[in-house]
Amino acid sequence: MNRGKFITFEGTDHAGKSTQANLLAEYLQQQRQLQIIRTREPGGTEVSERIREIALHEKNLDGISETLLMFAARREHVLRKIEPALASGAWVICDRFTDSTFAYQGGGRGVSLSLIQQLAQHVHPDTMPDLTFYLPSPPKSSSTPLLADETFEGEGNAFYQRTSEQFKQLARKHSQRIATIENQHGKKRRPRDDIAADIQQIIQQRFFSHEN
Repeated sequence: MNRGKFITFEGTDHAGKSTQANLLAEYLQQQRQLQIIRTREPGGTEVSERIREIALHEKNLDGISETLLMFAARREHVLRKIEPALASGAWVICDRFTDSTFAYQGGGRGVSLSLIQQLAQHVHPDTMPDLTFYLPSPPKSSSTPLLADETFEGEGNAFYQRTSEQFKQLARKHSQRIATIENQHGKKRRPRDDIAADIQQIIQQRFFSHEN
């Protein structure tokens, strides 16, 4: 049996990740008749969801403690859900993975990127996304607060600007894996179906081009 594909969606909150992940799952199920596992991080398993609750609601964690919680949840997620699904031939579509830790804890919190890389190598040495879709944050005026991710509610604009910049750096560094999907046209959000069509075209080119 062929191993499944691991697809992740990245970006700050309100960039449209979950919507596009759901649309891609529907497309792959209906048009490709693939078995799809939809999941998220932090979370995805019972233990990982419990760790998520700590990360979301404990306000006194420092950056390293927060990072360790993310990787504890990720380890359980990979072992109990992601890897078994991929081994069975299913495609896994995940809202966030380690790129988010580099962006939020590394860029936003200032945690050492080398520490995050070392943890990733120990926690999921053989599990990396086959393809990542990065949806940039909607542009905001300097007077308009950025919309907060529930995990980091209350953080200022500077935190989200550092996070967004780290996402951009990751997209440039890993351009073979990370596809940047423009979700704005000028000051307007592009129609979700247009964005979905771009994503489907990349999926077609990356994984099904042999059919042509």
